[in-house]
Amino acid sequence: MKEKPIGYWLREADKAITEKVNEGLGQFDMTRFHWQVLNVVRDEKSATEANMLHVLGRFIDVGQLNELLNDLLERGWAA
Repeated sequence: MKEKPIGYWLREADKAITEKVNEGLGQFDMTRFHWQVLNVVRDEKSATEANMLHVLGRFIDVGQLNELLNDLLERGWAA
């Protein structure tokens, strides 16, 4: 059996992390990506779209970011 490259295992680990975090946050109707956006908003002095994409761009695209932000704004969890 041929060994899988490290990139394969990193993607698998990321998927497993996302699944478990989503499971835990499900009671709040949130996902790992909601949590990540909220952390950027909390940690960054200037939480602009460009700044958020710089931090989160490996995980989400601009469309997903806007959906997450709109959801958080509707909930009153971000302003």
